Amino acid sequence: MHYSIRTKVLMFSILATGMFLSRNANAQEQKISVGDLLKRAQTAVSRGTTINDVVVSGTVRRIAGSTDETGQGEFKALASGEASIDLVFASGSNREVYARGQRGPVGEWSGMDGKVHAIAYHNLLVDAAWFSPVLLLERASAAAEGKIVMVAEGKNSSGHPLDHLRVASPSPIAASHAAPGLPKAVVEAVQKAGQFDLYLDSATSLPVEMDFQTHPDINLGQDIPVRVRYSDYRTVNGASFPFHVQKFINNTLYLDLHFDAVSFNNGLAANSFVVTAQPSRSLPQ
Repeated sequence: MHYSIRTKVLMFSILATGMFLSRNANAQEQKISVGDLLKRAQTAVSRGTTINDVVVSGTVRRIAGSTDETGQGEFKALASGEASIDLVFASGSNREVYARGQRGPVGEWSGMDGKVHAIAYHNLLVDAAWFSPVLLLERASAAAEGKIVMVAEGKNSSGHPLDHLRVASPSPIAASHAAPGLPKAVVEAVQKAGQFDLYLDSATSLPVEMDFQTHPDINLGQDIPVRVRYSDYRTVNGASFPFHVQKFINNTLYLDLHFDAVSFNNGLAANSFVVTAQPSRSLPQ
């Protein structure tokens, strides 16, 4: 079949116009879906209730090398970013505390020997309430926190469609007087360290997974993937909360949590999250 040059030009113009309109429609849909997707997720978990703090407890299975033990855990977090994790096993206790210092986040952890260790600054930039989707979404949507929220490409997990939210939190160091004296690559690496991804069930808008990177204390350049999976959502005082949470480090199951008690708005105060020896955790000058 032969077409005249005029007909070919007309067909090309129609095709090009269609592609242009399609791209514009997709861009508009992407732009609108950013706020809408976050709003739907917040509505799905909080049902319109403002959550100021969360306290959860239950059974914890910990797997670390040859260690495989079960104990009890209590997890607390504030919407402002403070958090604590207390795990008790027959072999001893583990504790993590995250707080807000005068110049940025501070944190510490202690293991079976009871010795307290500082949490490296670059491992304090992702929200510590990884066990509480309702607080992750609350903080992601708070403009005062300087969060940048965008929608990345959709992702399928085991054939199930998911929506993908990427959240980046500008670090205090990037905006401080120290930034101009640091290599650009370092500043960018610190900013990247505060980034995490949330995957939402496309049908319910409930978070089903959180991904982020942790790093060795002295090597910000080495990424260690962390994945948190949420399931068994139940309604508590009108809000939805996952009663089964699994934390994977470097693609290996590390914590398997089964909660039996969840409560919101307990009146927790920021000064109840205490980090000792804060001078050793000050930001670079």
